[in-house]
Amino acid sequence: MSASTLIRVLYPGIIILTLAVCPGPTRAATATATATVMDTASPTVPGNLRTMVSPFASEIAISWDASTDDVAVTGYRVFRDDAMLTAVTSTTFTDRSVSENTIYRYSIQAFDAAGNAASSETLAVNSSPIADTNAPGQPTNIRDVVLTNAQAGIAWDPPAGKDGIVGYNVYRNTTLLATTIMASYTDDSVTAGSAYTYTVVTVDRYGNYAVSEPFELIIPPLTDKTAVISWRDPNRNEDGSCNPGIEHVRLYYGDASGDYSRDEDINLAIEQAWCTQEGYSDTCNKSVLSCKYRTAELGANTWYMAFTAQDRLGLTSSLSKEIVVQIK
Repeated sequence: MSASTLIRVLYPGIIILTLAVCPGPTRAATATATATVMDTASPTVPGNLRTMVSPFASEIAISWDASTDDVAVTGYRVFRDDAMLTAVTSTTFTDRSVSENTIYRYSIQAFDAAGNAASSETLAVNSSPIADTNAPGQPTNIRDVVLTNAQAGIAWDPPAGKDGIVGYNVYRNTTLLATTIMASYTDDSVTAGSAYTYTVVTVDRYGNYAVSEPFELIIPPLTDKTAVISWRDPNRNEDGSCNPGIEHVRLYYGDASGDYSRDEDINLAIEQAWCTQEGYSDTCNKSVLSCKYRTAELGANTWYMAFTAQDRLGLTSSLSKEIVVQIK
């Protein structure tokens, strides 16, 4: 009779021993025993416990660096003034049960499935918010990107150099139309033949704001079934670097999204398109900010449009993002 033993280690911490006994050439007996290896190693201490910016006196936001473990970190217990508030699996926590102008002491305890734990240093935090009365920058370069007898689409350049901007309020005359986080807005409630003044207000998380210069638009009459559309200088890349030699832009459009049954070639060097200030330039003149084009008569409908650009060698770009145009 002979016997053999097979040892298998299962992750994590489980060992299975299998004993095979062979009493004869054709018969075998097998016995299996399972033993558990205890995990006694604690996770590493959560490091770099710190506060995150919060504009509200009614909350404190904290974060920390992730711990590691020989098996796995299960989560983190959050303590305030030595009392456990909650357990989380992320490395951030926002305490919304604080009082104004009060000092709280936080610590974080990493734990694993075996119950091993490791606690961070204590962090003292005052719940009073950091005062910020600095206004954000103004939105600049407000411009129309789509203009029809039923629609005015405008865009602007976001202000630079200040964090914490939460959105833009878009006004038509003195009426608030919308609040958006995008640097563009489409007004579908215009009246054909009317004149409007648009302003855009930057708002930050502290309630500070800055108002743009007014931008005036005249909506085409109902008899005008064309669309005026615009795009940035095709000779300039997204990062502002120069890419000279673009000679044509092709407009694709149709009455269903992604289904472009018509197209028009726009030769940038002749009368079909017009560009701001210096006109068309293939040398990346910095005063050329955008170009505009008036389509052929489209008729009353909802139109879906996209563009490609083509250089003098005949190389063509991929399709642009689709825009939706309304005409009454």
